[in-house]
Amino acid sequence: MSDPISDPIRHTLQQAVQLLQRGGADEAQALLSALVAQRPDNADALGLLGIALAQRNNSVAAAGMFERAIKLTPQNPGIHVNYGNVLRKLGRPAEAAESFRRAIALRPDALPARRQLVSTLLDARHFHQALEESAILLRHAPGDPAARNDRGLAYLGLGRFEEALAEFNAALSAHPDFAAALSHKGVTLCRLRRVDEALQCLKRAAILEPKSAQILCQQAHAHMLARNFEEALRCLDVAIELEPQLAFAWTTRGEVLQRMGRVADAVASFESALNLDPFDWDALSGAGVVYALAGNSTAAIDALNRAAQIRPDHAQTYLDRAQVARGIGNNPAALFDIENALRVDPGNIEAIVLRVAVHRALGNRAEALADCETVLKADPANWSIQNNHGVILDELGRSEEALASYEKALELNPNNPDSFLNIGTALVALKRGEDAVKKYDLALALDPTNIGVYNCKGAALIAMRRFDEALESFDRAIAHEPDSAISNFHRSFALLGRGRLSEGFEAYEWRRRGDFPFVQLPRFEQPELRPGEDVNGKSLLLYSEQGLGDIIHYARFARSFTDRGAKVVFATYPALQRLMASLGDDIVVVPPEGPSPPFDVTCPLLSAPHILGTTLDNIPAEVPYLSAAEELRTAWRKRLEPYAGTLRVGLAWSGNPQYPNDATRSIAFEKLGAILEVPGITFVNVQKDVRPTDEEGLLKSGAIDFRGELTDFAETAALISELDLVIAVDTSLAHLAGALGKPVWILLSAVSDWRWFEDRTDSPWYPTARLFRQKHVGEWEPVFADMKTALQELVTARRLGE
Repeated sequence: MSDPISDPIRHTLQQAVQLLQRGGADEAQALLSALVAQRPDNADALGLLGIALAQRNNSVAAAGMFERAIKLTPQNPGIHVNYGNVLRKLGRPAEAAESFRRAIALRPDALPARRQLVSTLLDARHFHQALEESAILLRHAPGDPAARNDRGLAYLGLGRFEEALAEFNAALSAHPDFAAALSHKGVTLCRLRRVDEALQCLKRAAILEPKSAQILCQQAHAHMLARNFEEALRCLDVAIELEPQLAFAWTTRGEVLQRMGRVADAVASFESALNLDPFDWDALSGAGVVYALAGNSTAAIDALNRAAQIRPDHAQTYLDRAQVARGIGNNPAALFDIENALRVDPGNIEAIVLRVAVHRALGNRAEALADCETVLKADPANWSIQNNHGVILDELGRSEEALASYEKALELNPNNPDSFLNIGTALVALKRGEDAVKKYDLALALDPTNIGVYNCKGAALIAMRRFDEALESFDRAIAHEPDSAISNFHRSFALLGRGRLSEGFEAYEWRRRGDFPFVQLPRFEQPELRPGEDVNGKSLLLYSEQGLGDIIHYARFARSFTDRGAKVVFATYPALQRLMASLGDDIVVVPPEGPSPPFDVTCPLLSAPHILGTTLDNIPAEVPYLSAAEELRTAWRKRLEPYAGTLRVGLAWSGNPQYPNDATRSIAFEKLGAILEVPGITFVNVQKDVRPTDEEGLLKSGAIDFRGELTDFAETAALISELDLVIAVDTSLAHLAGALGKPVWILLSAVSDWRWFEDRTDSPWYPTARLFRQKHVGEWEPVFADMKTALQELVTARRLGE
């Protein structure tokens, strides 16, 4: 002390101590306040007044008293301990820990200060430091059950559950009725998924401390893990009745309600927790999840942002936020948060599994595949990831590897219809349709209501041109789900392939229905034309959709509408506009985005046959319905003059590589060798784009290559018009030659498009077409042998003047 304490002052201090010991904090505060007013430099009075204020929960004022006392007597360890306790209550754990360390430095054997330091470090989640300090504490007091309990909490915070369990058991060996150690042991057993043992521990702890809301909450958590939800809620209701201000109880209640599927009630519980403690990380994290479940993405992200600020080193917060971002379609944000989670916890399998889905959504298939392989190394029995591994390989076109991956998935989960479904999909890609159908049938034996399997089976049967069986499969799918856009849309191809055009075109309208339509069409203020509606005197906007070949094929219907008295405005892509102008002077051709003349009604081009009631008997097949401008033809005629003495044959052997069935319809140029050797023919390349793998073969073949001159379809049409014949795979150029009325030989895969129908060598769409069909997928040699013979006959006939 800086001055001697007189007897009256000492008496007052002793009286205050006695009052504090008896719980008379109010009287002690009044007594000490008067003394401090008289003697503001009395450190003992300041310290005792700080204790009185702390007992009355006036922590801010208490801290002020302790700070004044410390300035007067900085060497007093007791005041540092009391100051540290107040700082803990004020939520200032770092300063509290420093205060306890100052007390320990002044008196190293002061075990209460070290115990408080360990507790403070646990509050601050500084678990490694807590372990170090508890080790020192145990050297001073080896049998101290409280120190063992705190050490167990440090291990628990570090996720070292077995070591935590050993410490709690040691505490209970020294003190069998240590309720806190029992409850913490129960929490640890929950983490180890030993829930029955956990419930026994927590039940015993609750008997020892029946008024502990904290233990009741821990009991509730164990019941939640055991899926005893009603019992969990009962425990929490009692805990809340005992301690309504306990945020942890409301948070746990929110978690239980979430698991029960009572999302609105869960939201209310988490909000109650946050009203009590806005910085409760568990409540913020839980609220973020349930807000997302309730469809409130903004509130979810706000809660999770706050949670991440509190615990930036916690992976789960980032994962929850990634799930919310993914749910609203923001996959880049989801990937960012997954990377945050993996930065904190590099081996987090949950994060890597989620990243597989996000990479797939972003089209990063190679990265998704690598993540699948990482997960499978850690968890080879993970059926879902094994299955996804196969799906990604399938998407990368690695069907053989995909099949092997699906078969491993089937071994892991032999009764899952999806395993058979995916094996079937891979087999279809490998052109093993019969085997695929058998797998689909096995899947349907397990789940006869799975419309996805019926749809895949139907698609496989269409590829094998077994249209009647495909219809049966789609009909069964539709019986289970009449409004399935997928089933109805794909059913249209089976109907069209059977030549049932009226039904097929009606079913084809499903392409633009459902939540995720196959074709996104523009919307107009003007009404859409209805089937059978009279168009005489009306102005009709006929607008293009889908591929260039489709547009050329269906452009014939523009004339069908004008023949019925309509004024047609035809909106189409720039590459086709000059060509489509040849439909007639009465048809106005405009770009898709306009501008266009006023119109009364609209019609998407591929709906035209449905609107017009098209059947096999009334297909508008008059050709040519397109033509090349005379000045363009004259220019091409001059270019081709040097080859006038030969049969001039155009070649188109490959189409757009992005087309889903391109691998079966397009041909490598080298496969044309059998026909290229027929004498008396000048071959001309009529396709604008040549794949790099075909460049050398085209150069060596001697075929004339004008691709640099083919600026749009009008130029290509003029070139084709000056040829004697076009040989083409099923691309836009086959349709162009047919629309121009030129002889065209079309090379068709065994899985060709519906519009070429079954087993025909002619086409009701194009009278000048001749079809050369594969019998088996991939076998082009017999087709080219037949074509070579036909070409030789054509050359001979030309030479003889026939």
